[in-house]
Amino acid sequence: MSTHRAIHVQYTPNKWTDPFLFRKKGNMDPVHLFANKQFIVDKVHDTIKKAGTHKHVMNLGHGVMQGTPEENVATFFQTVRDYRY
Repeated sequence: MSTHRAIHVQYTPNKWTDPFLFRKKGNMDPVHLFANKQFIVDKVHDTIKKAGTHKHVMNLGHGVMQGTPEENVATFFQTVRDYRY
């Protein structure tokens, strides 16, 4: 006999209750963080520009890969923070 119960949840987002509804999400391939600093900066800018001028959530496709130089991860985050439309 199972003790699990199923429930049905219906969620209807709207622009007043869901702040992420109208945001774009842009993934950058984490392999790019193994490149040089200028390449990382250029890829971040390119990814953001492709998303347009609307709200944007910037991230790495599958997180930081093992062995990625920490200074390159810092370059990624600093470049995202410093970007201005």
